[in-house]
Amino acid sequence: MSRGAAPVRAQFGVARPVGDRRGAVQHGPLRRVHVRAGRGWGCALCGDFAIRPDRRGVYTGIRVLSSAESRRRGGGVWPDAEACGGASTGAGAGGVKATIEPGTPGFFWAFFALGLTAASIGPALPRLAEGTGVSIGAVSLVFAAYRGGFIAGSLGGGSLLDRLRGNRVLAVILLVLAVALALVPHASSLILLVGLFLAVGAAGGIVEISGNTLLLWSYGSRVGPYMNGLHFAFGVGAIVSPLLIGRMLEGTGDLTGAFLLAGAFVLPGAILLFGAKSPSAPEADEEKDQRSRVAPTVFTALFLLFYVGAESGFGGWLYTFAVTLDLATPGQAGAMTALFWGSLTAGRLVLIPFSYRIHPKRILMASVIGCLAFLSVLALPVASGSVGILWTASGGLGLSMAGIFPGAVSFAGRHMRVTGSVSRWFFAGAGVGGMSIPWILGQMVEYLGAASVMGALLVVSALMALALGGLLFVCRTPVV
Repeated sequence: MSRGAAPVRAQFGVARPVGDRRGAVQHGPLRRVHVRAGRGWGCALCGDFAIRPDRRGVYTGIRVLSSAESRRRGGGVWPDAEACGGASTGAGAGGVKATIEPGTPGFFWAFFALGLTAASIGPALPRLAEGTGVSIGAVSLVFAAYRGGFIAGSLGGGSLLDRLRGNRVLAVILLVLAVALALVPHASSLILLVGLFLAVGAAGGIVEISGNTLLLWSYGSRVGPYMNGLHFAFGVGAIVSPLLIGRMLEGTGDLTGAFLLAGAFVLPGAILLFGAKSPSAPEADEEKDQRSRVAPTVFTALFLLFYVGAESGFGGWLYTFAVTLDLATPGQAGAMTALFWGSLTAGRLVLIPFSYRIHPKRILMASVIGCLAFLSVLALPVASGSVGILWTASGGLGLSMAGIFPGAVSFAGRHMRVTGSVSRWFFAGAGVGGMSIPWILGQMVEYLGAASVMGALLVVSALMALALGGLLFVCRTPVV
């Protein structure tokens, strides 16, 4: 590439200079691959540049290639090297090699542990009530304690990431989580149990914000596939946890072994992270810093609030909806719930290769449209009498929701400098949605009946769509 080339970024067909000769980001060896980024073409790894040689094969300029021109030339010619994260391990899209950062296995294991923890409360509730000598209604306070601790951990965890080495913070918190889980079966009073779940929730909130933020710092605009993999690991943990607790209860009738084993499952993540170098927060970017971060942060937090509320609300109240309206037996309703969570987890796995090629904006738009479509069908009166519709919509809604959370975090990383102090509001919003909306649905079930659940969830999804519209509007000018 000649020194006189004026670097131009290619995103959604918009070309703009990003540096002079001295300040230009230099990409290395060029490869020919076919990757779409919005309406234009971009680097397979960072999505930033579109380059072509002149007739003599000399790289004299950098400019945007239109889709039609790219097709005529057999695809764009893209950069691939250290400047856009390319190194020598792992296969990326279109044959481009991509780096697997050192902390990635630890982040994935931490999210597996987080899923294991989050899904352990429900199956353990009856035995916890017996152990503390209180009713099921009273012991359900642990849900509020977990969610309250989660919100507090999310808010506090962001500041820790900005001040300390992120991998060390996450490793220490995983050790705290392992100890707290091991102590849960030994709680002899409700107050002690609530205190333990407050600690478990706070640790979970810090794990959530740390895993997402550190992964975003590690990969930047290439984070899409890894973010889907991270949340897939959470889903695997959430599936394993009820099976683990159920098997232990059948074998020993006691929760001690199950929670000790869950705590032991957390430890490998801490070991992996203690030995890995911590990623750094993104460097200051003039244009990103000039753009206000308030509006994108607010809309992202609102979007995640409504999304997590819809996800938790549907997953939590589907069983009651199906059984109360005589659409399914208890066993069938449990299987429907498992189908929803299983399809959500499988969808994240399926999205990993597509995330190399599809911009997060498109994933988010398609996902929200799918949610509105399936919940619209479920809100219709005909759905109240059709078990087939309920089965189909449960699986379809899970698939539609699969890409929303990782897509939102990836999208935010492309349009603003995401520090710990910024990302904490994303996950605090998610925590508020996961705590408040299922509770509101419970009040509606009590006073209006179970048939009101799907209509209410449709309203929540419509609010989610409005929040996404606001987010896309304030981020309409691409930065990354």
